[in-house]
Amino acid sequence: MMILLFLEINFGNGSIYEKLDSLMLMFCNILSILKLLSFRIYADNLIRNFFSAVNDYIAIDTENKRTIMRRHAFMGRMICYSISFFGYMAPILFLIPVIVSSMLGNDEDIQVNISVKNLAMELPVPLPWTLGNYHLSTNVYYVIFIVQYILLTLNCSGNVGN
Repeated sequence: MMILLFLEINFGNGSIYEKLDSLMLMFCNILSILKLLSFRIYADNLIRNFFSAVNDYIAIDTENKRTIMRRHAFMGRMICYSISFFGYMAPILFLIPVIVSSMLGNDEDIQVNISVKNLAMELPVPLPWTLGNYHLSTNVYYVIFIVQYILLTLNCSGNVGN
């Protein structure tokens, strides 16, 4: 995905807003890769921190301290759930224009003298300049669309899940 976005930024003929979207997605990909690598590199430190937290929880001797710790754990879970919810809503925001346009109907077969609309320009992640000039069939468009949605969701998992 990063290679395609890099090629689109350098050689694409889209507007500056499309290139900024591509640049933002490219930086999000880089950030998720760096997060995954940092967790892999510093795995021993994370394991030590986890065992330290477990030992601290086991060492609690009064019910008052246990109540305070459970309240903080509940707040941490709620923050994690809300961040995850908004993180997984982000790819859906890329899909809303395409979903709405497909719901409104496609009346191209009724009109006679119109130019055929290029479906490649409506994808969530722009295609590189070589594929953007071709007219895609509807089936190929939906396959590319689903693959791009899966890639965006994986990118969110890489950023939010860590």
